Amino acid sequence: MIGAYRKAGFRGTVYVIYGKGETRLNDLDISVQPSTLSPSSTGFIIKADKENRLGYSISRAGRSNGAGHNYDDILIGAPRRDSNRGTVWK
Repeated sequence: MIGAYRKAGFRGTVYVIYGKGETRLNDLDISVQPSTLSPSSTGFIIKADKENRLGYSISRAGRSNGAGHNYDDILIGAPRRDSNRGTVWK
């Protein structure tokens, strides 16, 4: 995941680029152009609708909800959302 909180006039954008299993950062193909991301194979984009600074912080949360999937949950922060009170999405 790549956070671009200054994108689109500080609205913010998060790029989710898929890896494989134990992919290391050096092995990840970050040459993928955002316009070519495909949710079924390479990744997807999350965009904010207001000046929220979405993607200012991104963190993994482990498997916090017991959903039964094999992926860690992630947290995405937007510190300017909700009248500067901020929001975190999981």
